[in-house]
Amino acid sequence: MQDLAMENNQAETVFFVPNGNDYDIRWFTPAAEINLCGHATLASAYVLFNFLGYKQPSLTFHSKSGP
Repeated sequence: MQDLAMENNQAETVFFVPNGNDYDIRWFTPAAEINLCGHATLASAYVLFNFLGYKQPSLTFHSKSGP
């Protein structure tokens, strides 16, 4: 994941993976993993609801910062 973040060379790169009915989420800068990125989290939720067919009324991401 860190290598992809370096290759993307953006402020943050986000990765999310299914975990039951929820998702695990991690954020990376080109230099290191970070504990939280609100903009990338909102963008991830947008992609899940609008492009990946997530149909539940709410969504929980789990991260090093908590749910």
